[in-house]
Amino acid sequence: PTSNVFDHEVIRRGDAEAGFAKCTYFAEASWDLPCQEHAFMETEAAIGIPQGDDGIMVITGGQGIYDEYHEVSEYLGIPMDKVRIRSAWVSGGFGGKEDMSVQHHAALITYVTGLPVKVKLSRAESLLIHPKRHPFWMDFTMGCDENGIIQGVRAKVVSDTGAFASLGGPVLERACTHAAGPYAYENFEIEGTAYYTNNPPAGAFRGFGVTQ
Repeated sequence: PTSNVFDHEVIRRGDAEAGFAKCTYFAEASWDLPCQEHAFMETEAAIGIPQGDDGIMVITGGQGIYDEYHEVSEYLGIPMDKVRIRSAWVSGGFGGKEDMSVQHHAALITYVTGLPVKVKLSRAESLLIHPKRHPFWMDFTMGCDENGIIQGVRAKVVSDTGAFASLGGPVLERACTHAAGPYAYENFEIEGTAYYTNNPPAGAFRGFGVTQ
């Protein structure tokens, strides 16, 4: 209600300012990375099947069956012992099927009608609905001494998590943790912020913030 900041992370080691004071050379750069579509060949699908008295089974190609187990129970307002989630072959996922997409629709229609139901997205629907790789904006400053040994790094990282949280928090944390890179230096400061926006949601995508 007061801000669209979803998450804020600060990763520090040593003293970046003190490291910069020892530097002879500096490099500064900014990068803008757009969202990215997973483009898995198999679109999202789920099957709902009635089970006994007011129970339901959902056969799902999702990547998070235990999340779906809790969410379907809450969504339908029925006890978890009335819900069974069965994992089918996920095929391509790459993180794009970690969020519920069609599972709750199949569950709801089956629960209301008492009939087996299959829900499968078209390619256009899949593109519209599932979360994408997070867009990122990054500003980096790096300094080294006269021998080229890195003495300090400072970075600001901003991500657009879209209209819903999904996995925006863990993705931002991983991005900040890995922003310093694999090099042997002792002084860095990485500040990251993820914002809610009115864009499509962003979530997990193989690499989980590290690739950005």
